Amino acid sequence: MNWTDTIEPRNNGGLNLPDIEARLEVIQVMWLRRYLVPITERPLWAFVTDKVVFKYTQKAPVVND
Repeated sequence: MNWTDTIEPRNNGGLNLPDIEARLEVIQVMWLRRYLVPITERPLWAFVTDKVVFKYTQKAPVVND
């Protein structure tokens, strides 16, 4: 049984399970929305995330000749 059939309602032959992929996408969008709020309203984890991202990313783009 494939996943799209599994999440269908029981009267359509499915098991009426929640769509985990859709739920995960919604959670990720909610986190992104909290990350992008104005700086005065940002949670502490957003500042920590900034530090980690800036530490492990390149400061300038790499351009090959």
